[in-house]
Amino acid sequence: MRLVVLPDFRTVVPSAFTASGEPLDDRPDVTLNLSIRVDHLGRPRCTDFRLHSKDGAYIESETLRRLPLARLVREATQVASSFAVHRGTTPAGISTLSIATPEEARKAVETVKGTSHRRTRTKITPDFLQRVAECHERAEAEGSQAPTRTVAEEIGGDWNKSFHSAKRWVQLARKSGHLPPATRGRPAA
Repeated sequence: MRLVVLPDFRTVVPSAFTASGEPLDDRPDVTLNLSIRVDHLGRPRCTDFRLHSKDGAYIESETLRRLPLARLVREATQVASSFAVHRGTTPAGISTLSIATPEEARKAVETVKGTSHRRTRTKITPDFLQRVAECHERAEAEGSQAPTRTVAEEIGGDWNKSFHSAKRWVQLARKSGHLPPATRGRPAA
């Protein structure tokens, strides 16, 4: 079995797995089987799903429309995953990860328990854009080849803040005058 580290760098999951269950509370007679494969960007994707009615009842199109497929894939991935723990860095600068021990996993669960997994919008204020600009300029001054990635890691800081959000924040910081215009020949963000 091949394991994949997801983009949050904290989760290890099999590269392909299956899950089954009863996805709808009001239809306990319907069973769903999912096949999930992690794509080249580390995103779990459904490659096959099958609905089965245990008692031979019909499955109508309305039942299919009510299936929260994205949520089911996300939940199945959480069940199939293990926590990854950073064990150090090689002399070549490559991080070494391993699957957490039960004690490490328990501590990680306690740490994230009570935090919301719902996406929250970051309120874009002048102070926030100033923070983005300072982080971006500091990363450039330190010679970073990817200052926007630094913004994503330092200011986003949460698993649900993507690089694309950070790129948008940098663009807004430029438009509002907190950052100078991008240099021609270099990426804008």
